[in-house]
Amino acid sequence: MTLPNGSRQCIFAAAYDKFPFLRIYQKNGDLLYESRYLNGQEFPLALVNPNSSQKSFGQIMQNYRKIKSTTEYIYALYIGKTTSEMTKEGVGLDDFSNEIHVWDWLGNPIQKILLDRNIFSFCVANNNKYLICSSLNSIDKLYKYKLQL
Repeated sequence: MTLPNGSRQCIFAAAYDKFPFLRIYQKNGDLLYESRYLNGQEFPLALVNPNSSQKSFGQIMQNYRKIKSTTEYIYALYIGKTTSEMTKEGVGLDDFSNEIHVWDWLGNPIQKILLDRNIFSFCVANNNKYLICSSLNSIDKLYKYKLQL
């Protein structure tokens, strides 16, 4: 990975499920960049309040669930639903979303990909040419999407 100052080093990207953040760290743990997706989310107080109700926990926004990267880009599956919306009565573990956010290694948003179906997981080709996705609703199939970044 080449940083803006021209140096090359290993870095690490993290995306969070309770906060709409992407953070990029140096190999020594120092934070290099932070990008926040502006989704109108309030701070999830239920996580820190010992007297929170079940309803409060249900209102916590679920953000990023899966993250993959190449030497050029970072990809994360964005959910954008509350816990209550994800755990409706009668629905167990299910596909998360059809929305993948893409950033460069400087934390700049590059693209929002909207797939034609919700997916559970994905991987990205090292050359950034396509995604391979899986769905819990069709466990015997894989879905390939051509990327245009």
